[in-house]
Amino acid sequence: MDEVRVHPLDYLLVLRRRLRWFVVPLVVCLAAGILVTFLLPLKYRSSATIAIAGGTVSADLAHPIDREERVRAFGQHLVEPAMLSTVARLEHLTPGAPTDAQMLALRQSIQVSLPEPVPGTDPGLVDSYVISYSDSTAERARRVAQRLAEVFVDETSRARQVKLEDTSEFLAAQVRETRDDLDRLDGRLAGERAKNMGRLPEQTSANVQMVTTLRQQLESATTELRDQQDRLRGIQQQLTAFTQDATTLAPNQAATTPQQRVIELERKLAESRLRYTDTYPDVQDLKADLDRAKKDVAAERQLPPEDQMAVLKQNPAYRALLADRDQANLRIRDVQRTLDQLNGQIHWYQGRLDGAPIVEQQIQSLQQERDLVEKQYDELSNKLQVARLNEDVERKRGSDHFRILYPATLPSAPYEPNRQRLLLLTIGAALFLGVLSTFAREYLDQSIHDARTLQQQFDLPVLGEIPHIRRVA
Repeated sequence: MDEVRVHPLDYLLVLRRRLRWFVVPLVVCLAAGILVTFLLPLKYRSSATIAIAGGTVSADLAHPIDREERVRAFGQHLVEPAMLSTVARLEHLTPGAPTDAQMLALRQSIQVSLPEPVPGTDPGLVDSYVISYSDSTAERARRVAQRLAEVFVDETSRARQVKLEDTSEFLAAQVRETRDDLDRLDGRLAGERAKNMGRLPEQTSANVQMVTTLRQQLESATTELRDQQDRLRGIQQQLTAFTQDATTLAPNQAATTPQQRVIELERKLAESRLRYTDTYPDVQDLKADLDRAKKDVAAERQLPPEDQMAVLKQNPAYRALLADRDQANLRIRDVQRTLDQLNGQIHWYQGRLDGAPIVEQQIQSLQQERDLVEKQYDELSNKLQVARLNEDVERKRGSDHFRILYPATLPSAPYEPNRQRLLLLTIGAALFLGVLSTFAREYLDQSIHDARTLQQQFDLPVLGEIPHIRRVA
């Protein structure tokens, strides 16, 4: 199959043959574009620039993440319903309270942007914002843009001051509540310390030392008790022996009982008989005394035990032993009483030592809770101090936080529609539509207009062709 070749003059032939399909769409599109360009409503835009004084604005406006985020945050503050309602009321944009549709239209007419950064400065730092408002009249666009800037500055400063005051009041209430909690915990801690006085952790060493001292005293008292008991047993043995051995008489010991007198007289009589005879007067006197003594012994043995004991008590040695026994019994009772007191004190101090871990755990828990509340109290106090300082600074600064750097100006020309651009677009669209309709009509037309097309369609040789003869007027 032969390759189909199209000569550039063929396009001119098609255009000449379909001139009406080119001109009509072209004229219609141009007419419609011109009509739309001059009938579209005009929109004027006026802008006011707000600057940040001192660079101490809140973090969500002054230093967000990036430029787009800063613009979004600033725009959200600007188009709050309360602020837009104030602007609409002051500029009489709506006859009454603005409806949702009117508020939406007002938001769509407001635009927030950032000015171009100054060369040589950090583009991340923002110290000004541009507020733009679009309207059908230039004067109203200027007035509303200026009003938006003024209302934003006033409302933002007032809202910040109210917010700071509310923050101060809230923090003050929190500080009071934390102070009350701290006082309550101090009271509980003091009560626990008073109730467990003696079992406190810091008193453990003193309790241990006291128990050690008391045990040493207990050991000394126990030793003394044993000594006194041994002494008492010795005295008791001496008394028993004194009673049983009343007939014995030690050398150089004076006779104190009738039996001892008998023994002494018999000894003296035996000694006298070694030197004298029985007729000697001294021997006779000793015999007489011995008889009397034996009679006394016999008379004493016939006395009841009580009288015998009374007679025995007349002996000074026996009375001395009784006195020693009474003194030993008294001392034993005193030592036993001391032992009971020492055992009670040791048990008491040991109870303190045994309960000290539980008391320490309770007091430590209360102390930790108190330390946590005290830390919260210090943090809240510092925050309250900072909040009051910021409140005072904000009150003194007034609306200097934001200020209008450049007021809104009267726009000299509408920014919409751009008639030159619309006209150029209309001409381009008209040409494109005319060419498109021409070649579309040619493509849809199945008739044959020249010998080459005939030969291509039917694959037949063309013997001759009659040229098109133009009529001459």
